[in-house]
Amino acid sequence: MPAQQIYLFVLLGVIHIGSAFWVYKDAKLRGQSLYWALGTILMPEAFFPIYFWRMEPKLIWYCPACTHENADLSRRCTQCERLYTREETVLRLHGNPQPSDVMVILLATLLVHRLCLYLTLLIRDGSGLLTEVVDITTLSSSQLWIVELIAANALIWLCFHCVSARYFGRLRSIGLQFAFSPRHIAFPLILAPLLFLFSESTVHALSQVSRWTSFTTLENLLQWERDQKSAYFPEDYDASLILTAFVSIVLTPFAYEVFFRGIGYLALARRFGHFKGIILSSLFYALFHAGAIQFLPSFVFGVSVSLLFFHTRSLIPSIITHGLVNAIALAAWFYNA
Repeated sequence: MPAQQIYLFVLLGVIHIGSAFWVYKDAKLRGQSLYWALGTILMPEAFFPIYFWRMEPKLIWYCPACTHENADLSRRCTQCERLYTREETVLRLHGNPQPSDVMVILLATLLVHRLCLYLTLLIRDGSGLLTEVVDITTLSSSQLWIVELIAANALIWLCFHCVSARYFGRLRSIGLQFAFSPRHIAFPLILAPLLFLFSESTVHALSQVSRWTSFTTLENLLQWERDQKSAYFPEDYDASLILTAFVSIVLTPFAYEVFFRGIGYLALARRFGHFKGIILSSLFYALFHAGAIQFLPSFVFGVSVSLLFFHTRSLIPSIITHGLVNAIALAAWFYNA
């Protein structure tokens, strides 16, 4: 079996088994049907989101008189015993996304992405093969970027729905504070080239190792990931370049940073602490965003922008850094083409 197929098989196995075990433990704790776990191991993109988002989220409200935290179902403060109307309580209700929400949003987005790929194949060839992995090298770059455009918009909508409609929060609670400062520009201008150089140096080093050691498995992985990456770049300077630039430099950096840092990092940090939140969210980003060869550069990128978000308390520098890295990669690709 080729190395890339082994990697994809292991990745999909982790998603299916891990999400099914998660649902099994939660269902057992809540007294829910364990058939949810069976459905999740077969199709996690559908059963996992339905299982968790059909449950009422945990909401709280703070008493304005004594600032005590109270459960969402209570109208009387448990500390000062002051009674409020239902309307007053509802206005103060809020909550925070949980790690399960992170997985729900990701799996739902993956489902949208896969369905868009199947629909593209159906329109192009008149038939779509329902397999776990679609060979994206058979599609044109414009078709791939249209799929990414739809998936990124779905990701943004799910994130905003989770924050505002599910937990009654404000977008500024996930770092979307549009107050620019000099460091919001200075940090990305310094960090983006360094992250790009680290990524390219890592791939170059692995390529040299594969040549020196005649390690064909590593070389096959490198070539496979090059083919996957090259499928996204247009061959000519045509209208598809505008779509490529917009989605890769503007839309996907915004969507990924809102999700992986604004929701993912914050949800994990509240549960496990800031250090573990940075590490886990970066592992999460590298696992689902990159292949085996790009895992280390993606992990380092995740840690870097998470630290940037942690110190600035704003997603703006992280979004700019992400966009600049993609812009440099796009420019380097056309320069070397």
